Amino acid sequence: MSRILSLPLLVAVSVLLAIPPASSLLAQDKKPPSKLKLPILTGHTEDVIGVAFSPDGKRIVTASHDKTARVWDAESGKELRKLEGHNNSVWGVAFSPDGKRIVTASFDETARIWDAESGKELRKLEGHTEWLNGVAFSPDGKRIVTASVDATARVWDAESGKEVRKLVGHTDTVWGVAYSPDGKRIVTASSDKTARVWDAD
Repeated sequence: MSRILSLPLLVAVSVLLAIPPASSLLAQDKKPPSKLKLPILTGHTEDVIGVAFSPDGKRIVTASHDKTARVWDAESGKELRKLEGHNNSVWGVAFSPDGKRIVTASFDETARIWDAESGKELRKLEGHTEWLNGVAFSPDGKRIVTASVDATARVWDAESGKEVRKLVGHTDTVWGVAYSPDGKRIVTASSDKTARVWDAD
C-alpha cells in the first residue's frame, strides 16, 4: 500500500538526499600534494654556519668555515656568486635592506661589504682585535654593526667603511647584534650572560 508524503517531509528528504556524505566532503577539501621541489644548496667545502634571505626572498647568502660566502637562487638552489677574500671562517652574513649589498663577518677580524650582483668586494671594515661572529645592517642601510670576541660591538658607516662607534661594556664575547626596526637602538648578546640595549646614534 503506497503512502503519500506530506510536502514538508518531501522537502526534508530531498535536502538529505542532495547532501553528499562527510567522507566525500573531506576528500574534496584535500588539496593535491605540492609538486614544488625545495632546493638543497650544495657547494661549500666546510661547515655552513650562517645564512640569510635577501629582502625580496629571491636569493640566499650563506657563510662557511671554507672562508667564503655564497649567493644562491632561492628557487632553483643554483649558486650565483662566490664571495672570496676572507682568510678565515665566515660566521655572519646579511643583505642590505635594498638587497644591493651583502656584509660578511669573519674570524679574520674583518667585516667586508660586497656588491650583491657582481660579487665585487666594496669595503673592508677593520678595527676589531679578535674574531667577528655577528653582523647586521641598519634598517636604512646606512650603518652596519658587528659583534666580536673582543667583547665589543662596533658601528660602521656602510658607504665609507669607517668606524663610527665602539660599544664597550660587555666583559666577554659578543655573539649577536641587531638594530631596532626604527634604527634608533642596537641590542647585543654576550657570553657575559647579558644582552644590552644601546643608543645607535
